[in-house]
Amino acid sequence: MFTWIFRLSPVVLLASCVGLGLGGGNARVSVTQDALVVEAPRGFCVDQEARRDDGLSAFLVFGNCAGMSGSRFAAQPPVEAVLTATISEPGDAGGISAALADLPAYFGSPDGRAVLSRTGDPETVTLLQSFVAGDILYLRAQDESPGVVPGVEDIYWRAYFDLGPRIATLSVLAMDDARDDEAAQLSTLESFVAGTRAANPNVLPSAPDTAPSTQAGLFNSGFFRGILGPRQAASSTQ
Repeated sequence: MFTWIFRLSPVVLLASCVGLGLGGGNARVSVTQDALVVEAPRGFCVDQEARRDDGLSAFLVFGNCAGMSGSRFAAQPPVEAVLTATISEPGDAGGISAALADLPAYFGSPDGRAVLSRTGDPETVTLLQSFVAGDILYLRAQDESPGVVPGVEDIYWRAYFDLGPRIATLSVLAMDDARDDEAAQLSTLESFVAGTRAANPNVLPSAPDTAPSTQAGLFNSGFFRGILGPRQAASSTQ
Protein backbone atom coordinates (compact mmCIF):
# COMPACT_ATOMS: atom_id res chain seq x y z
CA MET A 1 0.00 0.00 0.00
CA PHE A 2 1.13 3.56 -0.62
CA THR A 3 2.62 5.74 2.09
CA TRP A 4 0.63 8.70 0.73
CA ILE A 5 -2.32 7.31 2.67
CA PHE A 6 -0.93 9.36 5.56
CA ARG A 7 1.76 11.54 4.00
CA LEU A 8 0.14 13.76 1.40
CA SER A 9 1.99 14.72 -1.76
CA PRO A 10 3.19 18.36 -1.66
CA VAL A 11 2.84 18.55 -5.46
CA VAL A 12 -0.78 17.41 -5.36
CA LEU A 13 -1.75 19.75 -2.56
CA LEU A 14 0.17 22.71 -3.95
CA ALA A 15 -1.71 22.48 -7.23
CA SER A 16 -5.03 22.57 -5.42
CA CYS A 17 -4.16 25.19 -2.84
CA VAL A 18 -2.79 27.87 -5.11
CA GLY A 19 -5.29 27.34 -7.95
CA LEU A 20 -3.04 26.47 -10.89
CA GLY A 21 -6.00 26.12 -13.19
CA LEU A 22 -6.45 22.40 -12.79
CA GLY A 23 -9.78 20.99 -13.89
CA GLY A 24 -12.50 21.03 -11.26
CA GLY A 25 -15.34 18.58 -10.89
CA ASN A 26 -18.14 17.40 -8.70
CA ALA A 27 -18.31 16.99 -4.95
CA ARG A 28 -19.55 13.39 -5.42
CA VAL A 29 -17.00 10.96 -6.90
CA SER A 30 -17.12 7.21 -7.50
CA VAL A 31 -13.81 5.40 -6.93
CA THR A 32 -12.23 1.91 -6.94
CA GLN A 33 -13.52 -1.20 -8.61
CA ASP A 34 -16.20 -1.40 -5.89
CA ALA A 35 -17.67 1.95 -7.02
CA LEU A 36 -17.45 3.46 -3.55
CA VAL A 37 -18.58 7.07 -3.40
CA VAL A 38 -16.75 9.96 -1.73
CA GLU A 39 -18.99 12.99 -1.19
CA ALA A 40 -17.59 16.33 -0.04
CA PRO A 41 -19.64 19.15 1.51
CA ARG A 42 -21.24 21.76 -0.72
CA GLY A 43 -18.76 24.24 -2.17
CA PHE A 44 -15.95 21.71 -2.55
CA CYS A 45 -15.11 20.23 -5.96
CA VAL A 46 -12.75 17.41 -6.80
CA ASP A 47 -9.51 18.22 -8.58
CA GLN A 48 -9.64 15.70 -11.42
CA GLU A 49 -5.95 16.09 -12.26
CA ALA A 50 -4.93 15.27 -8.69
CA ARG A 51 -7.17 12.19 -8.63
CA ARG A 52 -5.44 8.82 -8.23
CA ASP A 53 -7.51 5.65 -8.66
CA ASP A 54 -6.04 2.32 -9.76
CA GLY A 55 -9.17 0.34 -8.94
CA LEU A 56 -7.75 -1.03 -5.72
CA SER A 57 -7.19 2.23 -3.86
CA ALA A 58 -7.91 5.89 -4.45
CA PHE A 59 -6.78 9.38 -3.42
CA LEU A 60 -8.79 12.57 -3.99
CA VAL A 61 -8.27 16.28 -3.35
CA PHE A 62 -11.20 18.71 -3.06
CA GLY A 63 -10.78 22.46 -3.32
CA ASN A 64 -12.93 25.60 -3.42
CA CYS A 65 -15.30 25.28 -6.40
CA ALA A 66 -15.22 29.02 -7.08
CA GLY A 67 -11.45 29.20 -6.88
CA MET A 68 -10.91 26.17 -9.10
CA SER A 69 -13.43 27.21 -11.74
CA GLY A 70 -12.65 30.91 -11.70
CA SER A 71 -16.36 31.64 -11.50
CA ARG A 72 -17.74 33.99 -8.86
CA PHE A 73 -21.09 32.24 -9.28
CA ALA A 74 -19.78 28.85 -8.13
CA ALA A 75 -20.68 27.57 -4.66
CA GLN A 76 -18.45 28.60 -1.78
CA PRO A 77 -17.43 25.99 0.83
CA PRO A 78 -18.22 26.43 4.55
CA VAL A 79 -14.54 26.82 5.49
CA GLU A 80 -11.30 27.95 3.83
CA ALA A 81 -9.61 24.60 3.48
CA VAL A 82 -8.50 21.75 1.26
CA LEU A 83 -10.11 18.33 1.75
CA THR A 84 -8.46 15.00 1.01
CA ALA A 85 -9.86 11.48 0.88
CA THR A 86 -8.03 8.18 0.72
CA ILE A 87 -9.69 4.81 0.21
CA SER A 88 -7.36 1.92 1.01
CA GLU A 89 -6.98 -1.39 -0.75
CA PRO A 90 -9.27 -4.14 0.54
CA GLY A 91 -7.88 -5.75 3.68
CA ASP A 92 -8.73 -8.45 6.15
CA ALA A 93 -11.85 -8.15 8.27
CA GLY A 94 -11.53 -5.81 11.22
CA GLY A 95 -9.85 -2.60 10.16
CA ILE A 96 -10.71 0.50 12.17
CA SER A 97 -13.55 -1.20 14.04
CA ALA A 98 -11.24 -3.93 15.33
CA ALA A 99 -8.70 -1.47 16.72
CA LEU A 100 -10.96 1.44 17.62
CA ALA A 101 -10.51 1.31 21.40
CA ASP A 102 -6.71 1.32 21.10
CA LEU A 103 -6.23 3.85 18.32
CA PRO A 104 -6.35 7.11 20.34
CA ALA A 105 -3.53 5.83 22.58
CA TYR A 106 -1.68 4.43 19.59
CA PHE A 107 -1.61 7.73 17.70
CA GLY A 108 -0.31 9.43 20.84
CA SER A 109 2.61 6.99 20.99
CA PRO A 110 5.93 7.44 19.12
CA ASP A 111 4.95 4.74 16.58
CA GLY A 112 1.63 6.42 15.88
CA ARG A 113 3.11 9.91 15.64
CA ALA A 114 5.71 8.55 13.20
CA VAL A 115 2.86 7.37 10.98
CA LEU A 116 1.31 10.85 11.06
CA SER A 117 4.61 12.59 10.27
CA ARG A 118 5.42 13.53 6.68
CA THR A 119 9.00 12.42 7.32
CA GLY A 120 8.33 9.50 9.64
CA ASP A 121 9.82 11.37 12.60
CA PRO A 122 7.56 11.21 15.68
CA GLU A 123 9.25 14.28 17.17
CA THR A 124 7.69 16.48 14.49
CA VAL A 125 4.11 15.55 15.41
CA THR A 126 1.94 16.61 18.33
CA LEU A 127 -1.38 14.86 18.77
CA LEU A 128 -3.64 17.69 19.90
CA GLN A 129 -6.90 15.83 20.26
CA SER A 130 -8.48 12.46 19.48
CA PHE A 131 -11.83 10.89 20.17
CA VAL A 132 -14.10 8.10 19.02
CA ALA A 133 -17.64 8.78 17.81
CA GLY A 134 -19.52 5.58 17.08
CA ASP A 135 -17.26 3.58 14.80
CA ILE A 136 -15.22 6.60 13.62
CA LEU A 137 -11.88 7.85 14.94
CA TYR A 138 -11.32 11.62 14.80
CA LEU A 139 -7.99 13.27 15.51
CA ARG A 140 -6.39 16.70 15.32
CA ALA A 141 -2.64 16.84 14.91
CA GLN A 142 0.20 19.23 14.15
CA ASP A 143 3.06 18.13 11.90
CA GLU A 144 6.05 20.51 11.93
CA SER A 145 8.24 18.39 9.65
CA PRO A 146 9.71 19.93 6.47
CA GLY A 147 7.66 19.83 3.32
CA VAL A 148 4.45 21.50 4.42
CA VAL A 149 2.67 23.00 1.43
CA PRO A 150 2.83 26.82 1.29
CA GLY A 151 -0.51 28.30 2.19
CA VAL A 152 -1.70 25.33 4.26
CA GLU A 153 -1.56 25.11 8.04
CA ASP A 154 0.48 22.35 9.68
CA ILE A 155 -2.51 21.54 11.93
CA TYR A 156 -5.26 19.37 10.47
CA TRP A 157 -8.37 17.38 11.36
CA ARG A 158 -8.65 13.75 10.19
CA ALA A 159 -11.17 10.91 10.42
CA TYR A 160 -10.75 7.16 9.95
CA PHE A 161 -13.55 4.64 9.42
CA ASP A 162 -14.31 1.37 7.65
CA LEU A 163 -16.03 1.10 4.29
CA GLY A 164 -16.54 -2.64 4.08
CA PRO A 165 -13.07 -4.24 3.83
CA ARG A 166 -11.51 -0.86 3.04
CA ILE A 167 -10.45 2.06 5.24
CA ALA A 168 -11.49 5.62 4.47
CA THR A 169 -9.23 8.46 5.63
CA LEU A 170 -10.77 11.93 5.29
CA SER A 171 -8.93 15.15 6.20
CA VAL A 172 -9.53 18.89 6.45
CA LEU A 173 -6.42 21.05 5.97
CA ALA A 174 -7.09 24.71 6.68
CA MET A 175 -5.49 27.51 4.71
CA ASP A 176 -2.94 29.68 6.55
CA ASP A 177 -5.14 32.77 6.40
CA ALA A 178 -8.37 30.93 7.17
CA ARG A 179 -10.70 32.76 9.53
CA ASP A 180 -12.46 29.58 10.59
CA ASP A 181 -11.99 28.15 14.06
CA GLU A 182 -11.26 24.51 14.81
CA ALA A 183 -14.91 23.83 15.61
CA ALA A 184 -15.92 24.90 12.09
CA GLN A 185 -13.18 22.74 10.60
CA LEU A 186 -14.33 19.75 12.65
CA SER A 187 -17.92 20.37 11.62
CA THR A 188 -16.81 20.33 7.98
CA LEU A 189 -15.00 17.04 8.53
CA GLU A 190 -18.08 15.57 10.21
CA SER A 191 -20.16 16.62 7.19
CA PHE A 192 -17.56 15.08 4.88
CA VAL A 193 -17.75 11.79 6.82
CA ALA A 194 -21.55 11.84 6.99
CA GLY A 195 -21.90 12.55 3.27
CA THR A 196 -19.51 9.77 2.31
CA ARG A 197 -21.12 7.22 4.61
CA ALA A 198 -24.63 8.16 3.44
CA ALA A 199 -23.49 7.75 -0.16
CA ASN A 200 -22.53 4.13 0.56
CA PRO A 201 -25.61 2.79 2.40
CA ASN A 202 -24.94 -0.85 1.53
CA VAL A 203 -21.32 -0.84 2.68
CA LEU A 204 -20.95 -1.70 6.37
CA PRO A 205 -17.83 -2.11 8.50
CA SER A 206 -16.48 -5.65 8.41
CA ALA A 207 -16.90 -7.58 11.64
CA PRO A 208 -13.50 -8.59 13.05
CA ASP A 209 -12.75 -12.13 14.20
CA THR A 210 -10.63 -10.80 17.05
CA ALA A 211 -9.65 -7.30 18.17
CA PRO A 212 -5.99 -6.46 18.84
CA SER A 213 -5.35 -5.88 22.53
CA THR A 214 -2.04 -4.01 22.41
CA GLN A 215 -0.67 -1.06 20.48
CA ALA A 216 2.09 -3.22 18.99
CA GLY A 217 -0.55 -5.64 17.79
CA LEU A 218 -2.17 -2.92 15.73
CA PHE A 219 0.59 -3.19 13.15
CA ASN A 220 -0.43 -6.77 12.49
CA SER A 221 -4.13 -5.98 12.20
CA GLY A 222 -6.06 -5.43 8.98
CA PHE A 223 -5.88 -1.69 9.68
CA PHE A 224 -2.16 -1.32 9.12
CA ARG A 225 -1.84 -4.06 6.54
CA GLY A 226 -4.46 -2.18 4.51
CA ILE A 227 -2.84 1.22 4.92
CA LEU A 228 0.90 0.68 5.06
CA GLY A 229 1.33 -2.75 3.52
CA PRO A 230 3.18 -5.71 5.10
CA ARG A 231 6.70 -4.41 4.44
CA GLN A 232 6.06 -0.90 5.76
CA ALA A 233 4.14 -2.20 8.79
CA ALA A 234 6.94 -4.58 9.67
CA SER A 235 9.61 -1.90 9.40
CA SER A 236 7.60 0.41 11.65
CA THR A 237 7.85 -2.01 14.55
CA GLN A 238 11.62 -2.31 14.39
